[in-house]
Amino acid sequence: MPKNVASIPIPFFLLSYLLLTLWTNSAIAAIDLKNFNSGELVGSESLFLIDSEARYDLENLPEKDHENWQTSSQDIVSLGYTDDVLWLALELVNTGESTWFLEVAYPVLDRVEIYLEHPEQTQVYRLGDLKHYAERPINHRNFVIPLPALEHDQTLQIFLRVQSSTSLQVPVKLWQQTHFYNEEQSTLIWQGMYFGLIFVMTFYNLCLFYYSRETKYIYYAGVFGSFALFQATLSGFTYQFLWPASPTWNDHALPVFLGFVLISESVFVRSLLDIKKHAPKVAAFYSGSAILAAVLVIASSFIPYRIAIISLIILALPINFLGLLVGIQQWSEGNKTAQLFTIAWVGTLFGAIILALSKLGLIERNAFNENALQIGTTISVLWLSFALGEYIAQQNRERQKAKEDALEYALKISQERQEKLSAQAETLRTQKQANENLEKEVKQRTHELQKAMYDLEAANSKLKHISNIDELTGLYNRRYFNDKFELEFKRAQRMENSLSIIIIDIDYFKMVNDDYGHLVGDACIQSVAEVLKRCVARPQDSVSRFGGEEFIVLLPDTPREGAWQVATRILKSVESEKVRYEELTLNMTVSMGIAIKQPGNNKDKPESLLEKADVALYKAKNGGRNCIFESDVENV
Repeated sequence: MPKNVASIPIPFFLLSYLLLTLWTNSAIAAIDLKNFNSGELVGSESLFLIDSEARYDLENLPEKDHENWQTSSQDIVSLGYTDDVLWLALELVNTGESTWFLEVAYPVLDRVEIYLEHPEQTQVYRLGDLKHYAERPINHRNFVIPLPALEHDQTLQIFLRVQSSTSLQVPVKLWQQTHFYNEEQSTLIWQGMYFGLIFVMTFYNLCLFYYSRETKYIYYAGVFGSFALFQATLSGFTYQFLWPASPTWNDHALPVFLGFVLISESVFVRSLLDIKKHAPKVAAFYSGSAILAAVLVIASSFIPYRIAIISLIILALPINFLGLLVGIQQWSEGNKTAQLFTIAWVGTLFGAIILALSKLGLIERNAFNENALQIGTTISVLWLSFALGEYIAQQNRERQKAKEDALEYALKISQERQEKLSAQAETLRTQKQANENLEKEVKQRTHELQKAMYDLEAANSKLKHISNIDELTGLYNRRYFNDKFELEFKRAQRMENSLSIIIIDIDYFKMVNDDYGHLVGDACIQSVAEVLKRCVARPQDSVSRFGGEEFIVLLPDTPREGAWQVATRILKSVESEKVRYEELTLNMTVSMGIAIKQPGNNKDKPESLLEKADVALYKAKNGGRNCIFESDVENV
């Protein structure tokens, strides 16, 4: 504990605590409705409690003198975006003969439970935009309930429990019934005028797009059409009149419509100010913003509402600020369209900032803040219409000037053409003669080129053949086998045929080289190669020297029986072959490994078949040599 606190005398500390407690308990008195102005907010005349763990209900709610209850210095209790549960408590007296309503004037709250405790009974109203609209006791876009009449000096205890994924703002008003409906009529008139203006301008621009096919009109209609739906949803009108039986959709409508506003704003600003032409990086930002807003619209069905709406609000600020900066820049360059756009955009930007700060709980919620965006957009929709008209007029002027310049240029060209016609006639005659001479020369050169190409192709074919032939044996070499093997493996996969390979190794070849020298070894390799040429007869089969004393036979479309027949024929033929070199005569044998496979899918690789044949050859050499082994099959 700090020294200055520790030095305070204990009695003084207790006295201060008691005074604070007495002040807190007496700070909120019962609201006398006889002296209360109908329609006023009662936030500053109520107590509120923040239930962070959602552990309280009406039965275990702390008494009002408990330290958890707080008083509000503002008319509207606002916590911003939070998961906490908010409790409000107020007390009424002297309702008299007048009928009073209690209104919670924020229609997008998820759960609003109102408990009315009066001498006769406790009434409970469970409201919120997650419930069907028909469950509301009074047909109104906000949450409105009737208050029971009280006898003289009776009190009515009211507790509100509010929880929402939206901004947690609880504007509570008390109304006399007559005053409430009179005020509602005035509000509906102004709201009707506002939405009527927006929808008329939207429809008008859709008509202009239909007749002119100018995309800026439909972008304009998209901005204010989607904004009108967003504002109507935020005000509760859409839930009241359009989808009263769809609380789930109503809960997702705000981020969806806000996302559409940002998408249409991005493409509209990018198009109207020709940003791609003047600032490609800014144009890329607006394209990316439109895509990001679309992603957030789709994701709003899967991610928490709070994350979606805050992300869209944060995205809205740079979109609007950057639009203002670009407008000011082009205004300074003399663009009249940008001048009108900037004036209009100030209204939208001002309203968007005020609304965003209000929803984030950074400024107090009041009637001006709640309607700032409507005021701003009313200005914007009119000025943007002028801006759009100026843009189209400017485009028409530029097109007209371009036509005039094109006509002047065409006349000039026509005059020059007339001057050149006589010269062109002579040029054409000269060119015709030159073309005839050129055609003869081209034919001669073409014939020479074709002959040279034929000779080159023949040379290339011969070179390719030579490059695929093993110099010692005259058989194909390893390069040829690799290309042929991959081709036949893919064909076997496609045709679902069997593919067989046989790897052949000369037995004790190292001993021959060591005892008789490499020339005798080369004679042995050549002798085996001749045997293989005789034993492998089908045109599609191929024999290649695999390396050193190893050979490989590729047998396409050959099942197990055919592969074994070829292998057995080779084994016996080599065994009976005599190798003669000068005075020396040798007998040879070979060991062979067979692998057969019908490739089933694209995951099968040619290397797997080679590995199996190599394993089978290894088994044959370890099994005594001069024999044949097949992969995964007993020796035969």
